[in-house]
Amino acid sequence: MIKKYKLKGQYLIASCLLAIILCSFKENFMANVKAVAGEVVAAADDPTPTPTPTESTIDVTCSSTTVKQNMLNTDSAVITDTRVLSAVGNNQSLTVSYTKTGLPTENKVIAVLLEPASGGVVESKFLDANKSVKFENIPDYIKRPQIHLYKQSPDDPEYLLRKENFIAKHSYLMPYVPKITNNGDLTMFTIPATNGEGVAYEATSVPASTLYTTTVFNIYSLMLPANFMTSLSSAGVDAAANLKNEDVFAVVIAQDEEGNEIGRQSVVSTVYSNPDETTTNFCRFEFILPYGAKQAQIHLYKNELKGPNFLCKFLCNIQKTPAINYSL
Repeated sequence: MIKKYKLKGQYLIASCLLAIILCSFKENFMANVKAVAGEVVAAADDPTPTPTPTESTIDVTCSSTTVKQNMLNTDSAVITDTRVLSAVGNNQSLTVSYTKTGLPTENKVIAVLLEPASGGVVESKFLDANKSVKFENIPDYIKRPQIHLYKQSPDDPEYLLRKENFIAKHSYLMPYVPKITNNGDLTMFTIPATNGEGVAYEATSVPASTLYTTTVFNIYSLMLPANFMTSLSSAGVDAAANLKNEDVFAVVIAQDEEGNEIGRQSVVSTVYSNPDETTTNFCRFEFILPYGAKQAQIHLYKNELKGPNFLCKFLCNIQKTPAINYSL
């Protein structure tokens, strides 16, 4: 009997030591992830969002989208050689296939699924031999996860994330979100493109784009017309020459009612391949605005954040009302 209790005691001590080691590892893991999250989507004093009754009833089943995307580097200012061949969302699962260009051949590559608002890790997996990864049972409160890629150093424990091993990142709007609806009194906005000084182009020269609301209160989607880049090029924007809509990234600057910046993020465009969509070259920039945002500036760039690569910007006022009258 005494021997039995002694063994139990030894087992408990070993379990406690293991728990301490795992907690320490988790802290290092999270610190590395947050160090490269590279995105500010809200001011520090923003209230914690509370899902509305209608938002909580969004049906996550019978939904799917297939998209292709570029990826951004750690400082969100350069489109990388590594790209998303396809991201296929089906209900609460997501399968992503990447190009081999830009990915290391000698090391394993870690794919990290994050909830971007908090920088919290949801799940990590290695890419398979085909440079693909599948995440399943993604919690339904995550509407727009980010996926970060890291190379695995040979001498490190598996899934240890080091800032210097960061490769690229992208984000994906879960397939049960893109239903574009009337969000109470907040409807879609038609926004003219402007030059660097904020002077709007005539619609006969450069077509206006559309900022949509979505079935989530603070997620927005800017859609470019199919002929947008051709029109910009004809209007004298050299960087737009022979440029596809999908080879562009946006810097989204959120502002309060007095025009003070309260959040900034960079997002790559998303090109949809969906049988339900009839628009050709259907391209969107999807992003989250802080709850305190009353205005937003959306600046478009080619390839990287440099003056000669500036394309245009959009200036819009955000009139938020309670999320009601969804057509789910």
